[in-house]
Amino acid sequence: MSVDQTPYAVPNADLETSSTKIGDFSQLPRFSAWWVFLLSVITFGIYYYIWMYKRTVVINRICDRKIAPWLSNTVISLFIVNTLLSFYVGAVGETVDPAVDLVSLVMTVAATILGLVWIYAIRNRLHEVGNIAKGSKYWIGGILTFFFTSIYLQYKINQVIDDSQ
Repeated sequence: MSVDQTPYAVPNADLETSSTKIGDFSQLPRFSAWWVFLLSVITFGIYYYIWMYKRTVVINRICDRKIAPWLSNTVISLFIVNTLLSFYVGAVGETVDPAVDLVSLVMTVAATILGLVWIYAIRNRLHEVGNIAKGSKYWIGGILTFFFTSIYLQYKINQVIDDSQ
């Protein structure tokens, strides 16, 4: 009988952590995706930015790669200024200068592009925090992220939280 086969031998154990283990999402709040949708509709899109900002704060606290604060601040600022500008254009009516319309259009396009960059940054950090590999049932798809943004991300966060309990 060899040393490895004796009943008194120290058991061999693999002490390496599994790279397929899902990371800790416990600091991210579990909130119904339907509520995210409903609140976004009721608040005319304001809750969408609140949701993204709150998740960014939590992700920046638990992830090594931070989402740049200038990104969230710029998108929120563009949204606020463009909303105020829209109210101004609505109040003035047809006498508004065409340059104001052009500025509003440029701000809308910039906010949309930067908003997509921001939501994909959140998506990527969720993959990193969760150690989620492509092909996993927790993988957050790019196309669904594009079309359903915060609703889809909240659904996937809830899925990870529910399965880890």
